[in-house]
Amino acid sequence: RGRAWPGRLRGRPAVLAVVALADVGLAQDPSCWLGAVTAELCCGRDQGAGGNQACWDAEFTYERCCGVAEAFLRPPEAPPAAAAAAESAAPMPLADASALKAEAAWTPWLPPQGPQARLMGILAEFTPREACWASEGETEFVAERCCNVSLGPVGDARCWDEWHPFERCCIGREPGPSSPLRPPPIMTPPDAASEGGSDEQLTKKRFPVGDECWDGDFAWGKCCVKEHGADCWDQVFTYDRCCRGLPPLPTRWVAEHRASAKARCLGAVAGRAMDAGARPEACANGRYYYMAYLHGIFLEEDGLNHKPWWQQIRTESMRVGDYLGQIRPGRPHRFTFVGGFCVPAACEMEVVAAWLAPRVAPWWRYPALKISALNATHVLVPPPLSVQPYYLNFKTAWSAPRPDWADATAPSDFEFALLEHGRTWALGAGMRRLLTILLSVSAVGGLTVGLGLRSRLSDAFAPQLNFRRLGAARGPLGFDACRVALTLCVLWIHLNDHMPWRPVPSESAMLWLADVRYGFNRVNVGFTVLMVDLALTHGHCFRRPAGLFAWWWGLFRYSARRLAVLAPMLGLWTYVYLEVFTVDIPLNNLLKSRGVRAWYGTFRSACAHPTHLWPSAFLVHDVVFGERNNCHNSDIFEGLFQTDVAIFALASAVGSSRRAAAVAGFFWVPAVGLNWWKESRRAIPYNGSGHRWYSVLPAALAALVVSAVLPSERRLAAWGVGRRRLAFLIAVACVIATCLQDGLLMHDKFTTGLAGKLKAFHGSPVTNDYVFYCSAYELVLVFGMLLLLRLGRCHPEHTEEGKATAWSPFRALARLCGGVNASNLFVMHFAGGFQHEEPFEGTVFVFVGALLATLAFSVALSLGTYLLIEGPCEAVVLALKSSSRAPAKSFSNGAAPKPTAAAAGEDAAAVAKTADDETSDVLAAPASPVGASEGRTGAATGSARRRMA
Repeated sequence: RGRAWPGRLRGRPAVLAVVALADVGLAQDPSCWLGAVTAELCCGRDQGAGGNQACWDAEFTYERCCGVAEAFLRPPEAPPAAAAAAESAAPMPLADASALKAEAAWTPWLPPQGPQARLMGILAEFTPREACWASEGETEFVAERCCNVSLGPVGDARCWDEWHPFERCCIGREPGPSSPLRPPPIMTPPDAASEGGSDEQLTKKRFPVGDECWDGDFAWGKCCVKEHGADCWDQVFTYDRCCRGLPPLPTRWVAEHRASAKARCLGAVAGRAMDAGARPEACANGRYYYMAYLHGIFLEEDGLNHKPWWQQIRTESMRVGDYLGQIRPGRPHRFTFVGGFCVPAACEMEVVAAWLAPRVAPWWRYPALKISALNATHVLVPPPLSVQPYYLNFKTAWSAPRPDWADATAPSDFEFALLEHGRTWALGAGMRRLLTILLSVSAVGGLTVGLGLRSRLSDAFAPQLNFRRLGAARGPLGFDACRVALTLCVLWIHLNDHMPWRPVPSESAMLWLADVRYGFNRVNVGFTVLMVDLALTHGHCFRRPAGLFAWWWGLFRYSARRLAVLAPMLGLWTYVYLEVFTVDIPLNNLLKSRGVRAWYGTFRSACAHPTHLWPSAFLVHDVVFGERNNCHNSDIFEGLFQTDVAIFALASAVGSSRRAAAVAGFFWVPAVGLNWWKESRRAIPYNGSGHRWYSVLPAALAALVVSAVLPSERRLAAWGVGRRRLAFLIAVACVIATCLQDGLLMHDKFTTGLAGKLKAFHGSPVTNDYVFYCSAYELVLVFGMLLLLRLGRCHPEHTEEGKATAWSPFRALARLCGGVNASNLFVMHFAGGFQHEEPFEGTVFVFVGALLATLAFSVALSLGTYLLIEGPCEAVVLALKSSSRAPAKSFSNGAAPKPTAAAAGEDAAAVAKTADDETSDVLAAPASPVGASEGRTGAATGSARRRMA
């Protein structure tokens, strides 16, 4: 008591620990436990076979502290004389049963055991129910033995593995004729005269529940961690009511009107068995509900994670009592998908959860559901079987306590979650209003320009001019090619992780194709190099201000211009994230996928909190809270934006590229050390693919240094063709070498040769110390990319006036890469969360088709976003900057001449070029080598290009 939280359980302030509140009955070493580190915290059954991994180190192991890993799953020891007799009747393990049948007898859905198959995609942990058992003739035989709960809470534990859990295979399955479950009591409706009061009146007469229990020194953590809660309870305040938030189940039948939805639902299903193996397509006229079994509790700090980093209390510095006073049950820890069932259309989720869903529990039986006629207008409804537990951030969980007639060895309760299946999707009123406003403004701008009534404002919102700007020339084609290639790498990575794939067999062509993604780990470094090269190509970032105030003002203006173009596009996708997905577009696979739950549960609730939403909108969330931006994939945009501002601040402060390179080289080592310190606080291995500013800052500083060392464009242009080709080959070799190094080190399949030496040197998996080596390896990639970009700018084809002014579809695609990077995950989550109920077969044809389809839909969405939001914002920013710098010209007749079509095209090209130079994010817009002529159009732009040449 009073000691600091032990070091082996320290974690991030926002999420501290996972507690399984199951009783532990294993042989333990009492010296393992100290303070809040208890057997309940570390050895809970819901933590899996190895317990809570955060508890263990070289000295304190699971075997020492918790006993034999599967001791609690074993049936009681049989007498020696009876052991031989029981041998023949022992349950047959699933693996042994499968060995007796030919491989073709098993459904192809069954993942091979061990490393023979790769689980990948957003539905990696989902197992269809038919994959639990062998062929039809053997299903009942094996299932009856494996699901026999008389052997333990999970039946015969030898039947299950991570792909075939007991909950998925046995919950909802009708018990067989030899089931040892005790018969339930007979349910008898009461007489009308003895049943008084309504359900609402009865539930209001209750003791404190959940947060109502805590006051003063009494807090959830202090009372609900068993070692600290001995003095918390009496007849009013109990563990179940206060810690679990479970009010007592009503025991009286209540009157319901015959026409109510509850009475019609229960009357329609009375006497029917609940089938958790039903399919959504078989429920055309009813309502279909998905169901998941819930394990354990995920703890969160109550309110502390909503404070800025300078107001947060470090977990390591908190005393145990202070820490326990802040934690609350945030949400369930683990979900095991059970199945789903079809019910009549009148059945609301609350009715299904309270009266129907608990009946699929495999550990006990309930009396048959029946309702009793009370009079001509009302019926008597039996008491519910479940109530809702208390969670801070999860409101669709229910808990059915163990009935009195159930076996004492059964779990104390059956906790589950429900989700209604959505058949269709439609945009809600909010999104329709937003699109109506955007389309109306765009239509007015286009009509005004079409009628010849042009102005800066109408030109900014005219879709035809924005479309011209989209494909207008902005400089060397090599920059556009690099951005498109990096975007394809991002799609490749996301396609592996976010599309619904079945387990991919080992040594298949699909697996080799998917594993190419390991070579793309440092794609964010590539975007960082493009961003720095774009800034260095401009002359304005090295304009040294007159004083400190001027430097701050210039930094503010630069940040505001960048934010004015980037934030509206990200703001639209954040709105889609919060108000469209799960609201207008149902995510039917939410209970099947850990990834979908994380993106649209944990992250979404954090993003929606106003304290986090506004800093995220202005791309300063990491700076304010010291945590990643939770608004979908905005974190990489925020990291690059903050790094871009930091590079501009450094370059403008020193006023010279060589001095900037010297300062960047000085700060490179501290930046790498900062990255190592930040990554060492995380519990996952480092692979070089960080999204936050401290992860890409070392690469940005290295790009400043390498750019100063490389030959200038003029010197490269003076080289002969053969010399430039040799330099090109060296640059390509540097990029490929970095990709190969990442692939050999990060891929588990390669264990010999160079890959074996890399793994032996860095460890497998790599530790956080790999940050230092990874940053050194990045220098090769930075050098190769900068050399490629510089060679591309000095190529003669890229300085011809005719080719520089032509509208190009490829340039338009490159300009849309920012929108593609923002929208592709929404496309994949639509497919994996709503469109496909189950994963699809992983083949080379399907993989390539999915890649092209995702790219096509993402480009279409990005085009609409650009015409309605990005293009107008760029033009408005450019117009404001031009009007603030260039005085208006006067004309003798008092009016400006009417622009011709050619002039409109030149204006569009100039606006596109300058907007890209000044305001576009590196993920969103290609670079231009011509940046010195800010805000100038027509002949001024051409003269600047000629001077550069």
